[in-house]
Amino acid sequence: MWPVTVESTPNAERTPQVNRQPMGSQQIRIAVLVVLAVIVGVVLWLVLGHSAKHNPKAKSYKTIGPIGYTAKNLKRESASIHTKFFWAGPVSGNSYEFTRDYRGYLYVRYLPHGIRPGAKGGHFLIIATYPFPGAYEALKKQAGSNAVVGPDHSIVYVRPKDRKSVLMAFPNLDYQVEVFDHQPAVALATAESGKIKFVR
Repeated sequence: MWPVTVESTPNAERTPQVNRQPMGSQQIRIAVLVVLAVIVGVVLWLVLGHSAKHNPKAKSYKTIGPIGYTAKNLKRESASIHTKFFWAGPVSGNSYEFTRDYRGYLYVRYLPHGIRPGAKGGHFLIIATYPFPGAYEALKKQAGSNAVVGPDHSIVYVRPKDRKSVLMAFPNLDYQVEVFDHQPAVALATAESGKIKFVR
């Protein structure tokens, strides 16, 4: 599971052709290329590593869960971590497995009675929340003509290569939502139901 994002793709500059050097030993040329590759790699590592430390988008979050909650306690968790996330409302007999990964992505998995948090298997409804600026415009661009107007003026977009995954975004909200179910019809119906709301 992952969000749709807009990434910049700067134009690559062409490297000018270098005048041919006098022929030398092939082994020497290979050794020089290897040394240059190592130097470039080290420089890039230093530059990119330094940038990541000062890039707010590269923030690493404390992971949480998976933890099983009642609907009431799920709301308390949202208040406790001062973070909004979506769900599809309460379902009788279900518990709600909450997880936050190191990227700050949040997941609510609906577990039928008797299924413990952390249980393996993809046969459960999952509502994922991906916080990032510009989520609505990013999804609108990605979906193109396949975008469908959903509840509360949202965009609903079914992934063409994985119809079990339905993405949503709302105007003026910097969150993208993924509704996942092993039955594509259930995923789409849930997204279009109007039940996808912040946990409150």
